[in-house]
Amino acid sequence: ADGAGGGVTAPLAAAALLRAGMRVVLSGGGGGGGGGVWFGADPFGGLYGDVDVEVLSEGWDEVTAGGHIHGTGDEAMGWSGYSETLRISYASPALLSLQPSRQAVALVERLAAGGGLGAASLTEQLFGPSHDWVLRGGVQVRAT
Repeated sequence: ADGAGGGVTAPLAAAALLRAGMRVVLSGGGGGGGGGVWFGADPFGGLYGDVDVEVLSEGWDEVTAGGHIHGTGDEAMGWSGYSETLRISYASPALLSLQPSRQAVALVERLAAGGGLGAASLTEQLFGPSHDWVLRGGVQVRAT
């Protein structure tokens, strides 16, 4: 677990619902204090529903909310002096919408195996690269 709460119960319950073909909204995972979120209206009306996972971003403006490519260059090095890196914000587990897909099920199962719905583990699973023996689920993500 990465200290943000959520435990493994919510991801395991979400996996069972997703396997049954139901759309799932998890809320309250990163807020501390417990109790979750109470919705005053149907939360699905405000979601796009066109990707496997919709998640809140911890970004504070348009550029940081969705991530961006940051480039830097050193002209003295010629053609080899340019580099790029991807900057992303944490994905917030405070509100997470999951479509019933094989990829979403794999995501929540990996989160449960890793200790729960913390911001660091969620961000790593959604945006971290596959490498060596680490494979990612290939989920389509909308961060807002």
